[in-house]
Amino acid sequence: EAESKRRSMIIGEDGRVYISYPESDTFWQSFVSMKVEEGFLQTLAELTEKAGQWQTRDVQYQDEKLLITASLIESYHFYIVSGIQSADLLSRWFERMKFVALAVFIFLVAGLFVFRIIITRASRFESARNVAEHNVFKLSRAIEQSPSSVIVTDEKWLIEYANDRLSDGAEASIKLIPGQMLLEHFPHTLLKDDVAAVSENLLHGNNWYGERRAREQKQWFSYSISAMTDDDGKISNYVIVTQDITERKQVEVRLYKQANFDALTGLPNRRRTSELLNENLKSAWQKNQRVAILYMDVDNFKQVNDTFGHILGDQMLQLVAVRLQKAVSDQGVACHMSGDEFLVSMLFDGKDDITALADDIMTVMREPVLLEGKKLFISVSIGIACYPEDSADVSSLLKHADIALYESKNRGRRCYSFFSSELDDKNKRKIELESEVRNALANNELFMVYQTKNKISSGEVYGFEALMRWESPRLGFVSPEEFISAAEEIGVIDKLGEFALYEACRDLQKFQNLVSQPLAMAVNVSMYQLTNSDIVGTVQKVIKDTGINPSVLELEITESMLAQRLEEVQPVLNSLLALGVSLSIDDFGTGYSSLSYLTRFPVSALKIDRCFITDMVDNRSDATLTHTVITMAHKLGLKVVAEGIEDEDQLALLRVYGCDLGQGYLFTKPLNYEQMTGHLKSQQETPDWAI
Repeated sequence: EAESKRRSMIIGEDGRVYISYPESDTFWQSFVSMKVEEGFLQTLAELTEKAGQWQTRDVQYQDEKLLITASLIESYHFYIVSGIQSADLLSRWFERMKFVALAVFIFLVAGLFVFRIIITRASRFESARNVAEHNVFKLSRAIEQSPSSVIVTDEKWLIEYANDRLSDGAEASIKLIPGQMLLEHFPHTLLKDDVAAVSENLLHGNNWYGERRAREQKQWFSYSISAMTDDDGKISNYVIVTQDITERKQVEVRLYKQANFDALTGLPNRRRTSELLNENLKSAWQKNQRVAILYMDVDNFKQVNDTFGHILGDQMLQLVAVRLQKAVSDQGVACHMSGDEFLVSMLFDGKDDITALADDIMTVMREPVLLEGKKLFISVSIGIACYPEDSADVSSLLKHADIALYESKNRGRRCYSFFSSELDDKNKRKIELESEVRNALANNELFMVYQTKNKISSGEVYGFEALMRWESPRLGFVSPEEFISAAEEIGVIDKLGEFALYEACRDLQKFQNLVSQPLAMAVNVSMYQLTNSDIVGTVQKVIKDTGINPSVLELEITESMLAQRLEEVQPVLNSLLALGVSLSIDDFGTGYSSLSYLTRFPVSALKIDRCFITDMVDNRSDATLTHTVITMAHKLGLKVVAEGIEDEDQLALLRVYGCDLGQGYLFTKPLNYEQMTGHLKSQQETPDWAI
């Protein structure tokens, strides 16, 4: 009782307290020293109406709340009362209930955690379900709005779903109804021949893709077919994605044409030509056939372009392409390589087949054409190479044909040439020359020689012609025609020309000290120097640096080059004359049929070519022509130089004709500086043949 803070009492029916346990100085002690209140006694009487039974009630006694349990011992007329303060009871209850409360709390926390997990999982499931439903909705909308036709059939090709996105080519939509056979409806009728191949691919787990053309509708379609399988792995459905790719095919055709055909002429371009030649050579190798290529370009096309403009030039190329196709017909394939270059490839049995086609091309091109009111004449030069005789690969074959074409140009154009080993050697020689001549000047391999010009009347030395020579350590002696041509080709002729001018002028100053009469020096000038370099500035600088009198410097220009480009070089010639130098025409009579340019060209001398002098004594025509040229030149106030004089008879006849100067082996061969110095010293004595 003490531990539970409970108090027990025995109270008589008169309210007197007989026993109290435990004893206390507090409230409970008052029960011993006094009677209980009437109200409390009345409460006990009410609680113990039934003897021997315990009853419990909350009571208020002296400002304290109590919970009492009472019973009547009827035989003794005592009330047994046990009570506890309500505060103590509550504290006791809490003490007993704390473990229960903890267990309940733990249970609630665990329940909340489990509940949260359940709610979270439910939320995720709901979210996933919503996303899946949304994706399905988007997929459905995408399929419906897709520009491609999406069709689902069963394993027998019966339509189950179609989004009706196909057109029949006349802007009418193609309707596909579920339950119908797909392969019976356009454009899927185009797949009837492919069903076996499609099924075979799908059975092996592969997709099938194909493109088919509907010729009548002029449409192209692409088909991508895949299979859907059931849980047992058997094909249950086909998914067919069909697209109208007509526009894409048209673009591909345009791109193919742009990549493989020339926009101007419509002929295969260089890229396509290379592919065709590779195919032809491969086929020829397999079938033991022979292939010829005819590489050609239009003669003087640059001149037409420069004179009449690119528009007319393009029209000419179009005309050349039409004529070329007409000449070739079904004998071969005509191609446009670039610019004015064309090519024809053909199979042939004998060389006559090639020459016949080449002659046809030359003939059809010669017909005059009227373009924009201008009558033009067209001609081509052709180089020919053959497989397998000349080469077994395309690049070498083209190179050899180009070498043959170069030979045709050298022969005067308007002709065709076959490639040969001699031409190849000549071309290799040309390449070697171009490579070596670049460094010839720097390596001191070039030197000058001089041939005298003598007065016909007395044999006295009048002057010299400066001639350049090249002794190459690798190539040996190289003729002037070879290395000058090579120098012009690679653009170093201006440096060689400057070297010749300096050397000739310096040596002339030294030669002049050996003789009493005034001497002149003639130096050849190429057309390249007149048109592609600052020849005026170079001559002016040479005159200044060497201190030579410009009147003794004579520049020789070849007649054929001068006559063809007189208008272009006229201002340059006038500027040279303004420096005080003189001009002369070399190789007169060999290159031009009109003499009208002589009245416009301010020359001081003509040099008659050696071809007229050589047979002049025995050939009356050459003698007459030589006499006529001398007479005409004198009428125009020009001096005449005869070159190639080798005997006394020629010299005597030239005296009769009144020729002014002569040059040739009769006087001297070309001599270097030391040799010429010795010759001039010996000439101080009158020679035996002098008159």
